[in-house]
Amino acid sequence: MCNTTQESFAWLKSTIDNVEIDGDGGEDTLRLQLLTPAEVPRLLRAEVYILGPPPAVPKFTKLIKAQNKGLHTDRWVLRHQQSTERGS
Repeated sequence: MCNTTQESFAWLKSTIDNVEIDGDGGEDTLRLQLLTPAEVPRLLRAEVYILGPPPAVPKFTKLIKAQNKGLHTDRWVLRHQQSTERGS
């Protein structure tokens, strides 16, 4: 990366790292994190919380893929699903 690109990325990463989002009911604070494309393949696990009854896995992955064209949902595997007090 050229110096300008590195500086722009550093600024964007710093800005996103400082974003805090109030969770449901203001109890939880969520933080965003910027990843480079090189870091994405290292993601081995993701947690998703869905309010209400969970959709079937194929429907869920279809919806996620429609919103995020770069995701390869065909590689996804559901390892664990549980209901919580705040949703299913």
